[in-house]
Amino acid sequence: MIIYIAEFSILGLMLLCVAACTGFCVQWLRTGRFPLRWYDRRLAPWGVGQAVLLILASFLLLNGLLSVFCYVARDVSWVSVVRGELRETRDTIETDSHTVAVGSDSTATAAADTESAGIHSTQTADSEMELSDSPPKPSIHPVLRAMREGGPIMWPVAFFLAVIVAPFSEELLFRLLLIAGLETSAWRWNLQKSRIARCVYGRNGALIVLSSALLFGLLHFRSAAIDQMRTLPWQWLLLTGVFQFGISLLLLALLRWGYRVSWTDLGFNRRYLTYDIWLGVVAAAMVIVPVFMIQMVSMYGFQWLGIERAADPIPIFFLAIALGILFFRTRRLLPCVVLHACFNGVAFLLSLLQMAAQSA
Repeated sequence: MIIYIAEFSILGLMLLCVAACTGFCVQWLRTGRFPLRWYDRRLAPWGVGQAVLLILASFLLLNGLLSVFCYVARDVSWVSVVRGELRETRDTIETDSHTVAVGSDSTATAAADTESAGIHSTQTADSEMELSDSPPKPSIHPVLRAMREGGPIMWPVAFFLAVIVAPFSEELLFRLLLIAGLETSAWRWNLQKSRIARCVYGRNGALIVLSSALLFGLLHFRSAAIDQMRTLPWQWLLLTGVFQFGISLLLLALLRWGYRVSWTDLGFNRRYLTYDIWLGVVAAAMVIVPVFMIQMVSMYGFQWLGIERAADPIPIFFLAIALGILFFRTRRLLPCVVLHACFNGVAFLLSLLQMAAQSA
């Protein structure tokens, strides 16, 4: 029964995507203009340099708060587990970097010793061949892995992180801060008759959207050490989400009262509240299935090439392009948050259905 529900859910998503894309193309052909119209805006008072500094400061503040909490509450049992796991991960990264540094010298020395001694072990060669021929295990996102390994108590925490915290905080950083800062800097450069600005600035904003999407995708790169980490306690994940959400609210307050800009300039307009929600849902219906297909192709491509890394940056790059276009054209944040939340919510529901089908 659960398998049929999963199949009908996937089929429904595909049909919804086809319907949304067809309506979008028909509207484009009928009017001869891009359906997502351009909205006038005032330039943000911050540039790209200030945006990058604020993004770095938010990440550093989050890591600092978590480090201070680990030190203060080090006697708590689940905090001790987190400290031990983070220490093992750090040691693994240092060991891997040291292995890469001395790998060529040790390989040459071992080859010379083997040749001089005339030793050749067929069993060892066969076992090494089997290890090299075996495909790498597919990488799983830490939140999805926590859902599978942490049990039902982890599900509401994962929902809070994926559907509430991540869309709000990431859209605030990479759409409102970064794209608005890039647009302001491009306008300033255009006043100075810069050739780069003439290519960047405009109603299409191609380079602005692509550059922000590239940075957003690269920041979702995960190393092998992170993929090998055990699932952290649900208290730690919940605490991380609360800290991140609080930092996002603090950053929003800084933009509102520190730079003295209105809520409309920050991408929140009550006049378009219903329209923005509907726009985000329609955009999600158009984007979710193609991005999931790109993710599957990238994952199998990485396995075929023997790359033991997550393929997340590739599909997330294309998702960020859709988010960037949506924000750049409307200059409102709510449609991007709704699109991001719908994408993560669908991934969350599909993971629940997959786990239920495997346990059935």
